[in-house]
Amino acid sequence: MKQKLKLLLLFLPMFFCISLLYAQDRQVTGTVKDDSGNPLANVSYQVKGTTTGGLTSEEGQFNVTVSSPSAVLVFSLVSFKKVEVTVGQKTNIEVTMVTEAGALEEVVVTALGIKREKKSLGYAVQEIKGDAIVDTREPNLANSLSG
Repeated sequence: MKQKLKLLLLFLPMFFCISLLYAQDRQVTGTVKDDSGNPLANVSYQVKGTTTGGLTSEEGQFNVTVSSPSAVLVFSLVSFKKVEVTVGQKTNIEVTMVTEAGALEEVVVTALGIKREKKSLGYAVQEIKGDAIVDTREPNLANSLSG
């Protein structure tokens, strides 16, 4: 009985230390820039497979806590290609996002927020250009849409 207790007391601290080594969270910081070298604000970043993430600051800076060196950071922004970076042993990461060539698809929002393509609708759709709203010079958006 005493021998089993000694073994337990010997191995228990070892298991505790090993679990601490694997569970070490660390901070990763960095900057996100476009292909011209300008910082990008409001770029969405996320640790792949988790809900940990956020948005970059006005200077394109980010700060995130990762739990393992194999963690992958995913950066995305409209009109830019998605970038995935493996953290490894780095604590400071510089990310360059490349502009994605291509046009955005047209989306129509119908009643109750259901999105459909314009050509798939079976009923009449009115289209209002942004220039028409600007030309009315009304302080209230509802007034500029009347008529």
